[in-house]
Amino acid sequence: MTPLWRRRPPAPAAAPPPPPTPGPDPAPDPVPEPETVREATARALGEAAALLGPAHAVPTALRPVAGALAEYRELAGRPMRVALVGRVSAGKSTLVNALLGAHRVETGAEELTFNVSRLTHGTDRAVTVHYRDGRAPTRHRPEELAELSARARAEDPGELDRLRAVDHLVVDDPSPYLRAFDLVDTPGLDSVLGTDSANTLRFLGRSADQVRADSVGHAGGADALVLVFARGLAQGEEELLADFTGAGLGPGGGSGSEGGGGGALTTVGALTKVELYWPEHPDPLAEGRKVADRVMTAAGGTRVMYDLRPVCSLVGAAAGQLTDADFADLAALAAVEPALLARRAARGPYFTTRPYPDLPVPPERRARLFGLLAGYGLTLACGLLRDGVPDLPALRAELDRRSGLAEFRSLLADHFGARADLLKLRRLVDRSRTLPALLPATAGARERAAVERAVGRFVDLEVQQHAFRELTVLRDCYDGRLTGLSDRELREVRQVAGEFGSTAAARLGLPPGTAAEELRRTAAGRLAHWAALTADPAHAGPSRRACQVLRRSYERLLVETGGA
Repeated sequence: MTPLWRRRPPAPAAAPPPPPTPGPDPAPDPVPEPETVREATARALGEAAALLGPAHAVPTALRPVAGALAEYRELAGRPMRVALVGRVSAGKSTLVNALLGAHRVETGAEELTFNVSRLTHGTDRAVTVHYRDGRAPTRHRPEELAELSARARAEDPGELDRLRAVDHLVVDDPSPYLRAFDLVDTPGLDSVLGTDSANTLRFLGRSADQVRADSVGHAGGADALVLVFARGLAQGEEELLADFTGAGLGPGGGSGSEGGGGGALTTVGALTKVELYWPEHPDPLAEGRKVADRVMTAAGGTRVMYDLRPVCSLVGAAAGQLTDADFADLAALAAVEPALLARRAARGPYFTTRPYPDLPVPPERRARLFGLLAGYGLTLACGLLRDGVPDLPALRAELDRRSGLAEFRSLLADHFGARADLLKLRRLVDRSRTLPALLPATAGARERAAVERAVGRFVDLEVQQHAFRELTVLRDCYDGRLTGLSDRELREVRQVAGEFGSTAAARLGLPPGTAAEELRRTAAGRLAHWAALTADPAHAGPSRRACQVLRRSYERLLVETGGA
């Protein structure tokens, strides 16, 4: 045994490691971005197709379903389509030109649009003709659009056959406005047309009923509608609405959720040609608003449309077409005593033909201005110049604003463009429920089960995508099913669902640029309000569902603004 004095002392304990040098906290694991509506659609389409088997070996019984899924993929990938429908001469084509800020489709009684034109965004302007008989589409220069619109009097039998065979035209245009959605210009809903229209139809071998059927068919294939009401084309507001509900384009109409029958959620109205209220009404847009209010209230328009906006469509269309020469002529007329100019312009045909030595612009140039602007637009433009509008771009912008077109353009972009993917997906979910009906009677249990699972991939999106639940509540709101909620709460439903803008501030009812702290405070306060309503047993059915959805919407807004 080793003596104690010879034993080694124990080694000193190792010094603890120095504390780490302070530095930034390690970055947290990234939180995955929530799946977008477009990504969810692509995933559902891919999963549904995979359930049918490899693309090269889909069983015969499942091929109709596979074909339908391919159509769904095309629908999901293309731009949203907004169709303009209304009576012949209601001003649909003029409204298209006004929305695009340039002359793009033919207008006027002599250019009757008997073929559907779909305007889509493209790098270069061009026209592609699609035929009824299955022949390959043909591409044309944009200058040929007038004759392709079916007013041409062709003597060549081959040319006549080509015109008769036209199904629709696709117009490529670089207008930035077409980035949000395609515009579809339809012929009209009239079953009885004027003499000139009837003659042209006979020339083309078509009937008024066929034109109406084309309009309804293409409207039913669109994702959303603009109902075009023309000032003075009906005896009363009820008759105006009957044009659309009678064609199956109102709520519960023949198109159903497949297009035009979606009601206020997918439909906006335009009351056109209100400049013709002048000179009886000095402010025709104000008079148009009164008419629009009557249509929306007394005539029950709220069941059909989200809103009906009056527009001086002719003035709006002219704003993008005025030239430097037109500006010079307007400047010369602006020097005329305003009351005298108004009296002359109110006389219409005389204004465009009489010498009138007290007007410094010759009749032929006055005729051009009157054709572009009508009497109201002409006097309005001259008044703006007298008030100091300095140049042609400023005049165009002010005419666009004063015509109501700038506001209407924003309405379409906000109401349709901001939720284009969601509305298209809503349509796909509805259509997916019809997939089992495509199976032949000989299909076996395995094939039927595969199709049911494929349908389930789409139906699941209604649960997974909160935006779908907001959309359902929004539809309930417009359909009057949210009983027990106050007017303020009903407006809040629309606000949170993005009807007044898609930013967090807009959905919270706050101005742009509101500080994050105020956004969070407001979201927390409204969350508490809707949480209390959710617990209130007085709310049941759609109203209770609305309270639950709004509560969840505010929870998400609180997270989005950094409050949780």
